[in-house]
Amino acid sequence: MGSATKKLVYVGGEPHWLSAEEQEALGIIPRRSGLPGIASGYSEGKPGKSLSMSCHPSQVKLMNDTMADHGISGVEWDKRGKCRITSRRARARAMPIVGNMLRLGRLHDEDGCYGDG
Repeated sequence: MGSATKKLVYVGGEPHWLSAEEQEALGIIPRRSGLPGIASGYSEGKPGKSLSMSCHPSQVKLMNDTMADHGISGVEWDKRGKCRITSRRARARAMPIVGNMLRLGRLHDEDGCYGDG
C-alpha cells in the first residue's frame, strides 16, 4: 500500500499512519478543496451559468441565432436572458463574440484553464 492511501494523524502528540481501511473504520472523510477542477466541467446535466454573458430578454433570440450562425452549440440563453453553458470549448469560443455584441469589450474568464484558450 502506497503512502498516498495513508493518512498521518497525531494521537497524544505521537504520529500514526492510518491505512485506508483504518480511516474508513474511524469514519475519517477525505478533505476536499471545494474548488472546481478540470474534471468538473460543464455538461447538459450540470450546466454553468454566466452573469457577465447574460443579456436583456429582448436580445435572447438575437444571441441564440448568432451562436447558431457561428456554429457554436453549448451556449444558450433562456427567455429571461440568463446564459446557460454546457461546454467549456463553446464558452471559450462564445466569449469574444458576446463581448463584442454586448459592447463589453473583452470578457475575462476567471474559470478558464490552460486548455480553454
